[in-house]
Amino acid sequence: MSTPSCEVRINDQMNGRQLQFAALLTPGNLDDAEVINLYVEQRGTLSALDAAIVAAPDAHVDTYAKLADRLREVLRNESPELIEQSVLGVSTCVSMRIELSTGGPGDWLEAELDEREVLAVSYHFNDWFDHAERRVMPGTALWQLAEYFAETVTLP
Repeated sequence: MSTPSCEVRINDQMNGRQLQFAALLTPGNLDDAEVINLYVEQRGTLSALDAAIVAAPDAHVDTYAKLADRLREVLRNESPELIEQSVLGVSTCVSMRIELSTGGPGDWLEAELDEREVLAVSYHFNDWFDHAERRVMPGTALWQLAEYFAETVTLP
């Protein structure tokens, strides 16, 4: 059985990341159960006493709420560290736009650069309220045009 394409899977993946980082960025917005689950997910464990409270929340209503508040505060204090541990890496790139013509119709290239190396190029064409874009293949004249400007223009 083959794995579904990324186009089929992307919405679920993106929604999962949205929930993951919403919880890490704003733990104060989580309800008690969500806070406890996030804490366990990040830490992997609770103390024996905390685990007993979580196992029977109806028997420990006040204590359960206090536990959630305490864990919420821990998560809030550790949030920057948890966010950084949840990301594989951070890289920056420059996007360069080469305007070929303006409206009626208009077209341009967008090139993604790392330093002065062209990583990706797309060609854009628009006419009033309509827009289309295509990926430009390496080695083509449009890719070479992007390389030319990547080498010659002043970059930020």
